[in-house]
Amino acid sequence: VRWKVTEASTTYTRFTGWITQWVPEIDGASASSVQVVATDALGHLSTRQVWGLPETEMRYDSPLVYYTLDHPSESYYVPFYSAVGGAPLRYQKAPVGGSLALSSGVGAPYDDLTCPTWTMDTNSSPYLYAENANTSDLSTFSIELLAKMVVDTTPGSNDLGLLKLGDLSIYYNYGTGELVVVDGSTIRLSYAVDLFDAQHLISMSSTPSGSYLYIDGYQVDSGTTFTTIPKGRTLVVGAAYLPGWAYYNGEISHVALYDTELAYTAMLFHALSVDAYYGETIATALDAVARWSGVSITHEGSGSPQLVDAIDPTEKKALDVLALLSSGDGGVLYDNGSGLYARVGSALKPSTVELSLDVEADLHGSVTLTRSITEDVAGATVSSYSQSATYVDSALASSIGTYTSAEAPNLARTDLESIASNIVAVAKNDRLSAGQATLDLANCNSDKYADTLTLKIGDRVRLTNLISTQFGRTYLDTYVQGWSESLNAQGYTFTFDLDAADVPSEGRFDDATYGRFAAGDGVLTLTSTITDSATSISVTSTGLPLTVLAGSYPMDLDLNGERVTVASAPASSTSPQTLTVTRGVAQSIARAHTAGEAVEVYMAGKFAL
Repeated sequence: VRWKVTEASTTYTRFTGWITQWVPEIDGASASSVQVVATDALGHLSTRQVWGLPETEMRYDSPLVYYTLDHPSESYYVPFYSAVGGAPLRYQKAPVGGSLALSSGVGAPYDDLTCPTWTMDTNSSPYLYAENANTSDLSTFSIELLAKMVVDTTPGSNDLGLLKLGDLSIYYNYGTGELVVVDGSTIRLSYAVDLFDAQHLISMSSTPSGSYLYIDGYQVDSGTTFTTIPKGRTLVVGAAYLPGWAYYNGEISHVALYDTELAYTAMLFHALSVDAYYGETIATALDAVARWSGVSITHEGSGSPQLVDAIDPTEKKALDVLALLSSGDGGVLYDNGSGLYARVGSALKPSTVELSLDVEADLHGSVTLTRSITEDVAGATVSSYSQSATYVDSALASSIGTYTSAEAPNLARTDLESIASNIVAVAKNDRLSAGQATLDLANCNSDKYADTLTLKIGDRVRLTNLISTQFGRTYLDTYVQGWSESLNAQGYTFTFDLDAADVPSEGRFDDATYGRFAAGDGVLTLTSTITDSATSISVTSTGLPLTVLAGSYPMDLDLNGERVTVASAPASSTSPQTLTVTRGVAQSIARAHTAGEAVEVYMAGKFAL
């Protein structure tokens, strides 16, 4: 369901939602209405369960039958694994020899599911089978499985059999070191590769025009089409027919059969999910979650970094996973009315003012002042998947003695240190700030319609004509954190939730006309490498250099997360400029920096009210 408004022949989408409830209202014999209750994209995401990532990705592409190979039945005589969309896999103990431990395998490294482990003995082992796996003839199909092979030391063993369906078998040939897919006795696909001692996704597809083999999401071979698999064939996992039976050593999990040809991009997503998107970009992972959940997503911004940690979606809803991802890029994620919207990297909270509001003429009532209610803490520990960093304010430790912790995935240790010190600094901030401002769009002094309706969370809003004795200046730049709307016969009001814009951890000052000093992110960089104790630094400017007016100092700079104080103006008015600084001030941490790191003008000490 959508709600749109039109102004000057331009239509704006204000809400796109999923219907959660119908409430009929009947008044007499002829009048009736239905109230529709809907939730936006974020509400929809909050109800979408995320399984382990391999399961989520594979089930998204609608397999004909799919087995995680976790949670076998407790039946002693006929244990089996349940399926999504088809017959269960049963445990075949014959031929005698070898063993099959039903839940001893680990499976995908970031998946909380277990899987069975095969151990071959005298060139044989048990296997799993499902009768009538395909309920229709398959001339076009795809097969996938996740396998971790173990080298077999049994004398005379030459092959590892992974899977069989009809005349199709997948096996590993010890003698040639190849993964092989046969059609009866005809080899149609093969590839020489070492698949031992690590999880690998093996995928193949066949259509009337040809067949293809993929390993870990990348095509490695192509061949002629396979014979049509007649309906009602038995699926065997842990064995193959070459001709001649071959059995298995190692783990197998996430077995899927599709009655379509999987797209290359789908197989790649499945492979990425095995390692929980480690090494891929945050934008890629955000796209995947949106695909699972049936919502559209729009990106703004560049520089989406790679995931340096894997994603752990255990017992999380889709919204939780998205929040985890966006927090790692300092991103903003929200529903802008048309669908899911993500601002990442350099697009987050730009310096350009998107909407300027005259406090006296435009606002409906005065600015609402707020004060930080964050509990005072003396120290903070911030952890990612693989490491953590702690900052403690020694002056507060004895008087407060309260500590906190936070999670921040996908960040380097230096970034974790900056966040930890910032948590303590923010907790100490008891200054007033502009928390809310209400604009009556229909009755304000000037036409703000298009500017207001195209705002995105994280955009910059300037409040002008402030009382200088109250704020210390006549205007204040803020960031929009959210808003509520009210449309009725008297007006169209927007109540904005605002946040101070002059904090480098949130803003990027790359507008050469912004503020007193005309410098910022992308404008100032560190000229050369410095140690954690250096008190003299050199900065290079690609725009206007730092001011040399004595009245502008002391001033603070943000040196890639470390706050430093410049006591006096630099001697030179041209780039590069040499500055004498006090390191690690205001609860930040002094550390070594390399040439080219960003330097920002830290306005918080002067203007973040």
